[in-house]
Amino acid sequence: MTMDSPVLTPTLSDISFLSAPSSLNAFDHTVAGSTSFFSSRVTPGVVFKPVQNLEKSFYQSVSQFPLLHSLVPRFYGAISSGSSEFLILEDLTFGYEQPCIMDVKLGIVHHDLPPYYESHHPHVRANGEVRKSKYITAPLLGFCLSGMQVYKNGSVKTLTKEESRLLTADTVRDALYDFFHDGVQLRLDAIQTCLTRLRRCDQYFQDQPPFHMRSSSLLFLYDSTPSASRPENADVRLIDHAHARLFSSFLPSDVSPPVDQYGYLMGIRNLISILESLMI
Repeated sequence: MTMDSPVLTPTLSDISFLSAPSSLNAFDHTVAGSTSFFSSRVTPGVVFKPVQNLEKSFYQSVSQFPLLHSLVPRFYGAISSGSSEFLILEDLTFGYEQPCIMDVKLGIVHHDLPPYYESHHPHVRANGEVRKSKYITAPLLGFCLSGMQVYKNGSVKTLTKEESRLLTADTVRDALYDFFHDGVQLRLDAIQTCLTRLRRCDQYFQDQPPFHMRSSSLLFLYDSTPSASRPENADVRLIDHAHARLFSSFLPSDVSPPVDQYGYLMGIRNLISILESLMI
């Protein structure tokens, strides 16, 4: 995309004429996760993700919660292609010339907890009773890097999921610095925008959120060559909702949801603290 190219935002009316993608291609900009994403030349600006029932329900109901709705990718519905069904989601990299992307998984554990913990423990530590995360930083900081790609002087540098698992509470700060350095300078503008978005995430999770979430990620993005066609220079979105459930769907009405059960607030606040330290 050139600097003069318009940024096209798909609408529901655009997609309603599409009965199925004529051809699906592997999406270029994935940095973590086991789920495949696809794109189609028929509908630029969206990606296709294989349907998981809880995630489909999440996206169908999230518009009822304005703050959360503003923090997740736009949802355009679901569509069938052959025997498969796909969610149609906003391509968060659309309009970026050199998208720098980082997947940060939230939480101190990434699997469902026993029922006792769901009702009695507001905060769960990874100990002998609960399987530990594969990532060193998860139980310590409440987050872990799952992978990233960053453009530096036109070349792409990556951090794989396997490499990310070796990061410690000390070296993860270096990895975050490396992500926001485009090879010429530390992108303070991108960090500032991401901090603003993270504070909105903090606001959501501290205010009795309606959804029980597990294994969600924060997707960080910025364009290493910002152009006039994309005024926004960075973004953070909450992604991966295959385990999201409304508390009202399984908790008795007289039971209050646990507070920060999986350590999401812990992770978000540690991310804010580290990014603020990079600004100094």
